[in-house]
Amino acid sequence: MFSLILFTVIAVFSCIKLRYYKRLPLKTKFDEVILIFNCIVGLHALFGGIFRTLIPELKYVDLGAPIGLLYGPLLFQLFVSIERDKFSRRSFFYNLSPFFLFLTVYIIFLISEEFRTVYAVTYLKILYISFGISWLLYPTILLFKATSKVRENNPNQKKYFFFTMMMLLLASFEIPYALSYNRSTLSQTYVSSSNFVYLIMLIVMIMMHNYFFNLLNRHLSSDSSLISKINHVQQAIPAMGTKATLTHSSDQEKILQYLATHPYLDANFNVEKIKKDLKLTQQQINLLFKSLFGFGFIQAINTLRIDAACLELEKDVLNIAIDELAFQCGFNSRASFYRHFKIEKKCSPHDYRERVIKKMKKN
Repeated sequence: MFSLILFTVIAVFSCIKLRYYKRLPLKTKFDEVILIFNCIVGLHALFGGIFRTLIPELKYVDLGAPIGLLYGPLLFQLFVSIERDKFSRRSFFYNLSPFFLFLTVYIIFLISEEFRTVYAVTYLKILYISFGISWLLYPTILLFKATSKVRENNPNQKKYFFFTMMMLLLASFEIPYALSYNRSTLSQTYVSSSNFVYLIMLIVMIMMHNYFFNLLNRHLSSDSSLISKINHVQQAIPAMGTKATLTHSSDQEKILQYLATHPYLDANFNVEKIKKDLKLTQQQINLLFKSLFGFGFIQAINTLRIDAACLELEKDVLNIAIDELAFQCGFNSRASFYRHFKIEKKCSPHDYRERVIKKMKKN
């Protein structure tokens, strides 16, 4: 009964995070990998729930599933998404080679009762050892390989290292079991479907849930300010005179709707991306931004980023370090964030936060 509840909770968390992800206006590569991780864990729990508790006579379907070999390559993709902000499909499929190899054997394992009778112990022991090796090697190598960008300057570093520690914990549990696996233990519950392993998965799912929940709340909380600003600009367009006639209103609306999705919160956002996304020339973009905001593209984007940072700094409880806030709001470095904040607000982010706290105490 406990196992069924555990599987159900994991599946529910998986569905909730899918809903959160769909509502995000801006999705990074890190978010995409986290979503894939979420789906794989949900699938793993679904396998356990169906074939361990609901149809126990088909327990071997769960016993031989090579799903555990997906976690190492996904951890590698988390590393790549932080290091280079991209999803490397080629390297991902290369790292999936062991999974596809075992998937081929797994299909034979499912359809051939004779194969299960003769080679079940051998197949399962090799599979479990492969799980343990994968869960040990990937986090160890990536911890060693991680550059200073991952170790120090990226707001997602804590989540990345959390995943590595969870995988190392699983490896420490899996490898001793796999090495001692024999026919006398074949009737026991497969370790990667055990309550311990699924409890670790549940912890990971809770962490991913909190990540998407907080991310969505930050976007929603910034919507009102941005919409207010956009509405103000839209109302001001008719009064801009000759400036507003430089571009068509449809292009202006296109820019405003595009900015409402917060693309500037991505540190890699630049004029080339907006040119590609909106199919406008650089000259058109410059004229549009000057007509709408009174200054050019770069200054407008930096202003919006600082506004997003101020929304966080004005909250009753600040759930993120101020230095991490720089990267969350689209700046490439702490120095750049502090410099532009000083230009916009005539003070440092720390001073701004202190003023907010003093104001809250007075109220």
